[in-house]
Amino acid sequence: MSEFYFSWLGNKRKEIDKILNVCKDFENIKTIVEPFGGTCFFSYFLYKNYENNNFNFIINDIDEQLTFFCNNFYKNKEEYIKKSLDLINDIDDKEKYNNLINEYKNKKITDEDFIEYYYVYNTYYAIRKGFFPTTRNKPKYKYILDKTKKYDDFFKNNTYLNFNFIDIIEKYKDDETALIYFDPPYVQTDTSSYFNQIIDWEYLINFLETCKCKYILHVNCNIWMKFIFTRICKKFINYDYNYQNLYIKRRDTKTIHSIYTNIL
Repeated sequence: MSEFYFSWLGNKRKEIDKILNVCKDFENIKTIVEPFGGTCFFSYFLYKNYENNNFNFIINDIDEQLTFFCNNFYKNKEEYIKKSLDLINDIDDKEKYNNLINEYKNKKITDEDFIEYYYVYNTYYAIRKGFFPTTRNKPKYKYILDKTKKYDDFFKNNTYLNFNFIDIIEKYKDDETALIYFDPPYVQTDTSSYFNQIIDWEYLINFLETCKCKYILHVNCNIWMKFIFTRICKKFINYDYNYQNLYIKRRDTKTIHSIYTNIL
């Protein structure tokens, strides 16, 4: 489990060392922009480890539910977690889980109900009894209140926005003190969990060619990406990454990720 409130597909916490191998100097950066926010782990990492730099963080995502959750969950987190875990641990099988989720979806719910539903929906398969703890693992969620406190502090001090990514990055295109961290849905992969968000790659390519701001682009490696971005970016690396597949006898699925940047 990361320090975010629940597991999140595509979380870059295991790849932060790769990013730092490409970009280490943030001394002249004042604003960090994440137009594809997710768990905003890049911003969170800087917030946690570079507190004296006093960055201005701009976090954005197209997911309205995630946006609402991040802006509100921390306000009464202890109660939300207790109610959600009581519900989760009372579920014995998938049918009961589906029935509970459908109850939420089929009734008019308050904002408080929604936060509870969203937390149950995103955590059930990770924390239900019989999954954690196991005979080989210690309880991974025993200290969830303390473990996620830094994220509480982060969201208390930063608003999570909900706009099209273009509307966000255009504001910082010519800001030489801004660093934009791009982590868009990957090309030629399943992007259904990202609301099938359509990325205007022609626009993004032109943006990277003409912007004055600093940027880091984190994508999967394929022929199309290599052909485009190795020509326009000043620095890049490729590296192997394993996605652990929990559904095929826990075998690892190997892929290659790429990081492109204009930071020398």
